[in-house]
This record gives sequence, C-alpha cells and structure tokens, in this order.
Amino acid sequence: MSDAERWEILFKMSADSSNANASLDELYAKYQGIATEMKEFKFMDSPLLDEYNQAKSGSEAGDRYKEMVSVAKELEELANEGLVGTNQFKKGAALFSPNGMEDYENY
Repeated sequence: MSDAERWEILFKMSADSSNANASLDELYAKYQGIATEMKEFKFMDSPLLDEYNQAKSGSEAGDRYKEMVSVAKELEELANEGLVGTNQFKKGAALFSPNGMEDYENY
C-alpha cells in the first residue's frame, strides 16, 4: 500500500465521529491494528486450508481396515439377531470367508 493510500485511510478515519478526538498517532495505531487483522484474514484464505480439507475428506491407508472392522461388527450383530439368511450377512460372510462362502457355518 502506498503512502498516499495510507494517508487517505487515516483521513477517512479522522472524519469518522468516533475518532474525532484521536491524534494522528492514535489513528495510525488503529490503522496498524486493522492492517494486522487483514493479514490474519488473508491467512484464512490460504490454499493450504483447501489442501487440508481435501486431505481430510480423502481416504487414508487405514480406512479399509477400519471399514473391514466395522463390517465384522455388523456381521456379529446380524448373527446374534439370527439374521444370517439376509443378503447383507451373506455378502459380508463371503468377504471374510477364505473360500468365499456365504453361509453362517463357513463364516
């Protein structure tokens, strides 16, 4: 920002009635505070934030393991409820069966 732009901002700030009794140094200090806040705000517009959010919503190496553990727990609940004939149980059982068997006995 040029000096002329800084002076224009200071002039506008001094014209504001809430700054009527402020000295030029006080106005400049207030301006500096606003400038600092703007730099911090620019930080929030960082492309790194976008990259972080993209990474957060993407998959990680351990996600498949967590998904498999979740399926195993669901299968256990289905078995405890006697729902071993359902399509969900059969497909889940086949997932864990070494031979791809869908029935409860070979699960």
